[in-house]
Amino acid sequence: MGLREKAAKGVAWSVIQKWGRAGITTVTFIVLSRLLGPEAFGLVALASVFTDFVEIFLDQGFSAAIVQRADVERGHLDTAFWISIVTGILLTAGNIAASGLVAAFFKEPRLAPVLSWLSISFILNALSTTQLAILQRKLASKPWRPAHWRPRQ
Repeated sequence: MGLREKAAKGVAWSVIQKWGRAGITTVTFIVLSRLLGPEAFGLVALASVFTDFVEIFLDQGFSAAIVQRADVERGHLDTAFWISIVTGILLTAGNIAASGLVAAFFKEPRLAPVLSWLSISFILNALSTTQLAILQRKLASKPWRPAHWRPRQ
């Protein structure tokens, strides 16, 4: 597979990932807006803005390194996984500890428990970042072929 094909495939998967994530987020917010009252929905939206910002620091580039590195050894994957887990735990603990301060900043005391509960997503996302990078690496290295395809002889 040539460089152009790999680049096109990478762009396609990136677009699918971005649009898929945006679609899921949109559907989630639509469902939440129907289930929650305006005040509760506002609290969740405000907390989501804060947690989305903090989540930027979760990956730290390990996923990109796994995908782009020519040779990936078991040690690389283990290191990326455990650093992601530790980072997720630290971000969760930090977010829970800071939830009172954030709630005080926005003058909304009901925001603190919402932030604390949404912080659990950092650990859950940390569990999947390395596995998603491995999957993305495998997809980038194997060309897609229909099930009935056979090489010419």
